Amino acid sequence: MFLLKSFLLLFSLSFISTALQAQGHFQGKVIQDEKEPVAFATVLLRAVSDSSLLQTTFTDSTGYFRFQFPQGPSSCYAEISMLGYQTTFAAIQQRTDTLAISLLQSGKRLGRVTITDRKNLIERKADRTVFNVDQSISAIGNY
Repeated sequence: MFLLKSFLLLFSLSFISTALQAQGHFQGKVIQDEKEPVAFATVLLRAVSDSSLLQTTFTDSTGYFRFQFPQGPSSCYAEISMLGYQTTFAAIQQRTDTLAISLLQSGKRLGRVTITDRKNLIERKADRTVFNVDQSISAIGNY
């Protein structure tokens, strides 16, 4: 009886490990400007059929990420996003794909910046108190 239970246990474990190996994996590297890695970008694994979220991970400090495919949809895509970059989508053709995904910066340049400063209405100095009339409410609009 013990031998039969041991055999069934070994058989079921080998079946489970075979099923897990059949799932496959997807890995890639997220880069910017064709060279620099993008650390800690969000990578979402989604089903093509209904865009449902299957798994989530982040890139490591060198831009690499890896997914183990879950049981379920056969066709998936990856959605990669990072603050300051445009969201990118990558189709996954096979269960063992390895891709280099390039993110484009979405930052905007400012044409001109003006920095203004105002004096306080009341300034306390060591020997006197100064009341700045030009900062009072009654002086607004009198220029």
